[in-house]
Amino acid sequence: MVSVTQGSSVMVHKARVLRQVFKYRSHRGSTNQLKRVANIRRFTTSALGEPTLPATTELLADESLLGRALMINDPILTLVSCEGRVFLAVGQITQIKIDTRTVESVTQELQSEDTVSISFQIMRLKMCLPTQAGPDSAEHWEWTQRFETSHRSPGRFIQAYNPDVSVSNPFEPTYIFPTIGLREMAAAMFEGMAPSSISLLPVVKSSPTFPYRVEGMYRKV
Repeated sequence: MVSVTQGSSVMVHKARVLRQVFKYRSHRGSTNQLKRVANIRRFTTSALGEPTLPATTELLADESLLGRALMINDPILTLVSCEGRVFLAVGQITQIKIDTRTVESVTQELQSEDTVSISFQIMRLKMCLPTQAGPDSAEHWEWTQRFETSHRSPGRFIQAYNPDVSVSNPFEPTYIFPTIGLREMAAAMFEGMAPSSISLLPVVKSSPTFPYRVEGMYRKV
């Protein structure tokens, strides 16, 4: 279930949300079998580096956002190293490999195997202060629909995450991430990581928009 903000707050299933948001934007031509059946193109990146939104009339119940498998374009959380410190990064999966074989999905049980690696793009987020009832009623981070850099990580460092979808602007639906939830996940992921694993984290260069910060200061998310 997911809270959606569009004037008032109501709990609905995410599949229903995405069907309603994109039902007038149906598009044929996906080359992936699951996407053809669902008539959906998940978030992709254009030649200019800008993401394009999926267009769909249906979303299968076993699509990764609602199931136990990780798939290309799924949102995820992971830890990265930046300037000698560990930070949380919110990302989108771009490639999954098992040994040297590229696959479209991997079960969450299998992703902890040493043979699994996952590539991702870091999502560019902006902090939003409370504005209204629903998911936006607490401090949260919103995806700007742009990306930072791309990285590859061992599958065991990738955490599946099912974010809220804000359709306060029905023409630009986007993911939102409550600050409290991100802090709790970051703490749990860091505490569960062996000290020897920190050296295996992807190394990310600092930029004006990452690590996530407010008014030039790092934000502890």
